[in-house]
Formats: sequence, C-alpha cells, structure tokens
Amino acid sequence: MADSIKIDVKQMIKFAKNIGDTSTLKRIYNNAFQNMLDELEGLSKKNHSFISRSKWMENHVTSELQGKLGHVFIDTDVVPYAAAVYDGYEPFEIKVKNKQVLSNGESFFGKKILHPGYKGDPFILNNWQQHAKKLIDGFLDDFVKEYKLSLKVA
Repeated sequence: MADSIKIDVKQMIKFAKNIGDTSTLKRIYNNAFQNMLDELEGLSKKNHSFISRSKWMENHVTSELQGKLGHVFIDTDVVPYAAAVYDGYEPFEIKVKNKQVLSNGESFFGKKILHPGYKGDPFILNNWQQHAKKLIDGFLDDFVKEYKLSLKVA
C-alpha cells in the first residue's frame, strides 16, 4: 500500500499570508480539505473490485488530515490482510507439511500446488484517479463558499 494521495498547499498558504488572517483561512482550508477526504473515503468504501463478504475492510477505510497532508488509508492494525488485497501478491507454492497429500476434503491435489497469486485492487488510488476533478472542484467550491461567508461575518 505504497500509494499515498497528497495535495501540495504552498499556493494556498501564500494566498493566506497575503490576505493576513491566516487562522480563519486555515480553518476554512482544513474544513474544505477534510470534506474532500471524506468524499474520497466514501467513494473508496463503495467502489472496489475485490469480493467482500464481511465489509470489514471497507468499514476500516478512513481519512485524516495531518498538517498540510491528507491521507485516505486502510487501518492495517485492524485489517492486517489489507496490504495483500490492495497491493496483490506473487504466485507461490503450497507444500504438504504433516499429511501425505494436499486435500480440501473432496479432492486430492498432490504434495504441492502453485497458488496463482492475486493482482491486487488499489481502489483508493483508482477512486482518486477516476474522481479527482470532481473532488478538487468540490474542495474549491467548499473553500470559496466558506471564505465568502467569513467575509460577510467579519
């Protein structure tokens, strides 16, 4: 799960410094940015190609704003297999340990078989790539609306 979605905010900070009231602008920015992260989190919980029986992995997709960076991620402390589902894994050999042959109770397979592996489903990144324009437009709309409201209040 090496993918991380980051948005650079240097231009926003320059803009805020030029205006002068950085605390209000930071609050407005953080609210708009968190709304965008929440939207991406929701999309990622719904749009994926892996088969889920328990919804455990989807329910542990979360988002947080850390300073200037926003992260949407799967809590791997709660869902330890998330990296294998997200990144996939290579084919590997399964060998007999304590029995004569491998079996599923109905069929016998021999002393070893090759597991085909799994290509992975980087669904958070896929959702970002598919919906980036909509998400960024939503962020900008939220930011501008909140900023205009703050000007009326001041």
